[in-house]
Amino acid sequence: MRLGDDMASTSGYYQIWEPRIGHESAAILRRRAWLALVSPVALAVIVIAALTLKGSYYGAVVAPVVVIASVVYVVGLIRINRKLATALTQHFGFAVKPSELPQFRSADHFDTWVTNTVAGIPPREKLLIGGLIKLRLPPK
Repeated sequence: MRLGDDMASTSGYYQIWEPRIGHESAAILRRRAWLALVSPVALAVIVIAALTLKGSYYGAVVAPVVVIASVVYVVGLIRINRKLATALTQHFGFAVKPSELPQFRSADHFDTWVTNTVAGIPPREKLLIGGLIKLRLPPK
């Protein structure tokens, strides 16, 4: 059993998201939120613990642990975004790429994203440093 699978369908989270994206996508989104919250906090705890302990031994042990944990976090986030994109594609019937996932900050933003995607309106973006960095802005 995975996190998000055991939640009651009557919770506020599922009342908001399940009608919009389906049960499978809602469970994946819940796991994604958990991963995005817990992993950086765990990395911060590891780094703070290493900094508060005296001696070079702790730094030599913690540095590889932080690197490995960071790689696991990024790979996990990429994999869960792919799963979420696949589930949304199956639910909506149009292709959703992992790089084009909407921001799930509110139901209104998500509903606007769906409306704009169906209508063929591209997402709002802001380019920085001559286009090297692309920021996706929330829909208006």
